Amino acid sequence: MAYSLLSLTHEGVGDWRFEFDGTEPFRLVRDGITIDNAYAGKVFILRGTVDDPPPLEILDATESSQETESEKQPPYMCLQWNPSPNASYYRIDVFIGVDWYEFDQVVEDAFTQYYKYNTPKQQSFALKKWRVVAVDASGSEAHPVQFTALLFRNSDPPEVDVVYQETPLAVKVQART
Repeated sequence: MAYSLLSLTHEGVGDWRFEFDGTEPFRLVRDGITIDNAYAGKVFILRGTVDDPPPLEILDATESSQETESEKQPPYMCLQWNPSPNASYYRIDVFIGVDWYEFDQVVEDAFTQYYKYNTPKQQSFALKKWRVVAVDASGSEAHPVQFTALLFRNSDPPEVDVVYQETPLAVKVQART
């Protein structure tokens, strides 16, 4: 990326201050969602946890057409389905433990060619099941459309040691022990 992270400081309970440099405007992306287009200033404060800053991807003007890593591999499921005849709304259910639970509803729109629903952020290495159930005005349910995914997000980089060797002139990268 063409920006430079100048500093990252802990500003208080869960608040983190990012200071960066590069070519304005910047696009700030968190969990696959653009949270800001920063045109002025190069300082941004975000809430993370007490110990860790929030995951943030910064793209500057030279990278505006590029996808971020979290857009290529979003941390959520994108459910898509076609309209169902006579549906009044679509119920979004999530499978937890041994049963299905209603999570949300999407109202039928006669002009929509297909529906798209992004689930909340999913944990890495978690098998998640979601389903969409079309419900008509009398409460009758159509056969559900089910989605199942095992999400893998990018793992943390390995810890390595760089060893400079004099003979021959070389650099050796090895796993940290």
